[in-house]
Amino acid sequence: MRSRLLLLPLFLASAACSVLDAPSAGSEEDLTSKTARSRALEFDGYVYVEEGASDEAILAAVRRQTRSALGALRHEKIALASREAKDVDPATFEKRTVSVVDVAKPTAKPTVREQVRYHYVDEAIVPVDLATQSSLPSALLSSEYEQESERVREECADVEDLTQETMDDLWYVFSPATESCRSAIAKEEATIAADTKELTDRKNQVAASEVGRLYLPTTMKLGPDTTNDRASYPEYDRLLSGEGVEKGKVVVSLVHGFLNDTEAEDETDWGFREWADQIHYTLEARPFTVVKTEPSVDLEHYSVGGKEITVPLADLARAFITYDEKSPAGLTESEAAEWKKEVGRRVIKHWITLETKVDVSIGGKASKPLTVQLRTYMGSGKEPAPVKRAIKTSDVVIYNAHSYVGRGPLDPSYYSTEDFPSTYQILFFDSCVSYNYYHQDFIRLKGGTKDLDLITNGLVAQANGSGYWNSQFLAALLGGKQPSYLELLESNRGTDNALRVVDGELDNVYSPKKTPITIE
Repeated sequence: MRSRLLLLPLFLASAACSVLDAPSAGSEEDLTSKTARSRALEFDGYVYVEEGASDEAILAAVRRQTRSALGALRHEKIALASREAKDVDPATFEKRTVSVVDVAKPTAKPTVREQVRYHYVDEAIVPVDLATQSSLPSALLSSEYEQESERVREECADVEDLTQETMDDLWYVFSPATESCRSAIAKEEATIAADTKELTDRKNQVAASEVGRLYLPTTMKLGPDTTNDRASYPEYDRLLSGEGVEKGKVVVSLVHGFLNDTEAEDETDWGFREWADQIHYTLEARPFTVVKTEPSVDLEHYSVGGKEITVPLADLARAFITYDEKSPAGLTESEAAEWKKEVGRRVIKHWITLETKVDVSIGGKASKPLTVQLRTYMGSGKEPAPVKRAIKTSDVVIYNAHSYVGRGPLDPSYYSTEDFPSTYQILFFDSCVSYNYYHQDFIRLKGGTKDLDLITNGLVAQANGSGYWNSQFLAALLGGKQPSYLELLESNRGTDNALRVVDGELDNVYSPKKTPITIE
């Protein structure tokens, strides 16, 4: 989806060794960001499983619970690196067998369950105002929360997040800081405390209400700030050398998707407006010429109401970002609407390739011609084909569309190492929570960060204005002044309210002082 304090006691056992006790020196995991800070995060939790449960069953139960931390932390504006918080270490598991007593039925025979405690450790990104906070109270869902889904929705779901897409993803919408959820957790805690007092052997017994709890209070502990504070740069000399995916070119792909969450896939979708913004302002920064469309289509010549009109691509895009104010001259309101529908039919789900020529001098050497090729696709949905094509054939990819709660076209399960070129790339996934969904897996798929710089968002990303601000990022990247990554993020500041971070930049070696570049 794209977007247009809990005060409870901690009663979990502390881990014997904490990752937060480790030295705070920087590492290759450090990130670059204007609005986010990189910190380690850890918490404790536990689940109940059947006696004799397999290791696989225990791990699955723990992961169902840790996944709810992603939702709880997202509502505190904190993002985790591990996809759906799945990377819990089984070596931290501590098991004990307990008798489950229903205090309301004192003569009933107790059942036996296995309690499994664990310690979770992850990399996190937090907003600047949490750069020095050491911990915050929170809560997790029971590993069996899906059995009480209606209760979770009623008590602890963020209503703004409850869409058709997220209705079944309660871990994503779980928000323990809401007033209704705080009240529900406090009520449940009071019941468990009262029942526990009735037990005769608290060392070996637990109350049935404890085993059946829906919410588990915990504390999220935060480590030192390890955000990169040094200037880092894209590998501009490699990007502009003409030795990328195609000789003599730098290839940029812009993949836009539908944003309205409706079945209408036409020019009325908000994503089309953002595509038009991106194209219009990109062409303002540098003139491009259309060289190919796939499938082949004429983008300039139209017949509307018996009138023959010619509209260059730059004017076509401008007509959509200014609504009817700059429609082609001489058209009535109904004719303009008809024309826009026809434009949508010709643009949506078509690859449009544009080119411009520049001369590039790297490190004081003689200038060489370079073709800047822009490939744009409007109409990306859940199918991965357009994005896979962009990643395989481009030096720079900007994806501006939904993540579909991680199950959209960037789902790592769709990709293999063969889907990536061996050359240096910059991938900018401007979609919701893309840091959690794609960060670790795409670095792995690319074979590390030596040939990859990855830009992702920690939180829900702003759709409104994304086309314009992405055009500013692209203009800065290819403008010839070789800005640092912090400066590139600043060029995209209008939508950097989602904890945007860069990874892969610390092993880059380019320096504008050592290797000046001019573009003419």
